[in-house]
Amino acid sequence: MLKKSILVFVVIAILGTLVVGCSTLQDKTTEEQDEAKQNRQTQNSQEAKKTFSRSDNGEGGIQVEATWGTKEYYEATGDEQSINSLDLDNKLIFEISMSAHSGDLRTYPISDSAELVIDDMVFKAEEWEFLSKEIHHISGVLTFSAKDELGESLVKDSSKIELNLKDLGNVPNRYFKWTIGE
Repeated sequence: MLKKSILVFVVIAILGTLVVGCSTLQDKTTEEQDEAKQNRQTQNSQEAKKTFSRSDNGEGGIQVEATWGTKEYYEATGDEQSINSLDLDNKLIFEISMSAHSGDLRTYPISDSAELVIDDMVFKAEEWEFLSKEIHHISGVLTFSAKDELGESLVKDSSKIELNLKDLGNVPNRYFKWTIGE
């Protein structure tokens, strides 16, 4: 009887060890999967930045970065909120951030001074919305129509797109360029 009890105890101990071990292994596997997913998301975000973001050289003491906010960009960065809240079918979205060591960047009339050139046709901005309004560091969303008067998309499969910020920091033109299909 004692041998049987010891045998039952040993079997229970082994089963308990296996259950705990499998549970730990499953937790570790889930952690590894989460980490791999995070690494893929980070890599996708970095690749999207390279594809959709442009920066200047800080001419006139003002550094500017422009990111073309397409559906592909927001998908790659995992920004579902922007996909759902921005009208990406009817609007061309550019996220702009500016930094300077002096001067008040909030006074720059970005919506009046920005123009979008698509295949040699010039378009004025429809709207500028601040996301951040610090004196030396601003960011916001600049919006243009994505369609012409007939409702046709302005951006084609081989379009050349230039965002121009005019007269910023005594620099007549700051061009940020993208080419579809490259």
